[in-house]
Parts: sequence; structure tokens; C-alpha cells
Amino acid sequence: MMETVFYYFFGASVIMYYGIGINRLLTFKKDVKSFFTGAAKTLILTLTNIAINWVLIRFILSPLNISEIFPVFAIIIFSFLSFLSQLVYKTGIMEITEDYAVPFLSIILALCEGYSFLSSIIIGFCCITAFYCFVLLIISLRHRFQLYIREDGFKSFSFILISLAVVFIAF
Repeated sequence: MMETVFYYFFGASVIMYYGIGINRLLTFKKDVKSFFTGAAKTLILTLTNIAINWVLIRFILSPLNISEIFPVFAIIIFSFLSFLSQLVYKTGIMEITEDYAVPFLSIILALCEGYSFLSSIIIGFCCITAFYCFVLLIISLRHRFQLYIREDGFKSFSFILISLAVVFIAF
């Protein structure tokens, strides 16, 4: 089980290996409180969706030999639970549609690569946690580079892209 955690958190991170959420990393502009609220909401939403979709696939779609169409049901369940979570948490509508990409693609990844219920939940948890840890790294790099940039020099966006390239090469 620890191999799965280390593999999906570090080795096959959704950002490093699959490229999920790279565009969201560079446009992330939330404060610390909304960052942690969003991370918790995304984690709960993702794990709930994985649990519901895994039960749906295992007990309904697989016996009927139509498990190939699970992404359609995943979209429907994800949309319904996203709307419901926005009503419950009163967080308002997500700012852009990129906020939906990371949790939804993490759900699909966890359901496709998980061999049991627990492994699917662990994969989904590691995907979302790795994404938000990487977001913290990018936020800290952006803050650090803004301290040393001259007005006529590079913009912080350029330094962030260079830093991402170095991190990708390291893996």
C-alpha cells in the first residue's frame, strides 16, 4: 500500500507524469485561507466521487458489461456533487472551468488504475494532495522571485516556467 502512495505522490504525480493541472498552477491566485478551503473541498469532492463511481462500476456497470461508459456517469455524478457542494459550503461558483479539471481527471485516473476500492481512494487522495503540495511550491517560488526582480528584468512568470522546467528535468 505504501508503494502506491509513494508512486502516485512522487513518481507518477498527476502533474509530473500526466500533466494534469499545469495550466492551473501558473494562474493560481488565491490567498492562504481560500487555498486550504479549496483544497479540502476538492479532496472531499474527489474522494466522494471515487467512492460512488467505484460502487456504480463494480455492482451495476460491470455485471451489465457496459463498464466502458463509466466516464459518462462520472461526469454526471461529478457535476451533481460539485453543484451540491457549492450549495453546502456556500463557496460560490468556481471561478473558471480549470477548477474542475484536476478533480475530475484524478477521479478518472483513480478509477482506471485502482484495482480495489481502497487503492482507488488512495490514488485519488495522493493525486489531489500532490497537486496542492505542488501549488504551494509554485506560490512560494512566485513570492520568492518577486522579491529579487528588478523592474526592467525578467517577470516572475518567466522564472516560474524556468523553475518548472528544472523540476520536470529532475524527475
